[in-house]
Amino acid sequence: MTKSETTTNGKACLTASEFIDLGKDVAPVPVDLPGGGRVYVRGLTAEERDAMEWLYAEASTGKGKSPSIRAFIVAACCCDAEGKPIFDNKLYARSLANMPAKLLEPVFDAARKASGMTEDEVGEIEKNSESAPA
Repeated sequence: MTKSETTTNGKACLTASEFIDLGKDVAPVPVDLPGGGRVYVRGLTAEERDAMEWLYAEASTGKGKSPSIRAFIVAACCCDAEGKPIFDNKLYARSLANMPAKLLEPVFDAARKASGMTEDEVGEIEKNSESAPA
């Protein structure tokens, strides 16, 4: 199939390449910070979300150490206005984890929403990683 077809409900049935192209035009979301300043966030890619969920699953079994979920998501999702990442996740996640929650929370909330994650999903990931064997 090379051209979109219309389904019975009037919506276009996308081709593989049209579906993949949907992700190319997702603009970063601006987040104004308390006290001034602005950052941008983009949603996690499917690969980044899988990596995050794997990391926290490993921590829940005692095989790994879980970083702050907020710091992890903010480090992965913060970007410039064009969508280019501004943090190297490994270098900045610990520093972000030690930031005041008042500054990190609005960025985390925007990144969570941009990634299509619900508050319940984040809570479940946190709960599972906290129940890791000591």
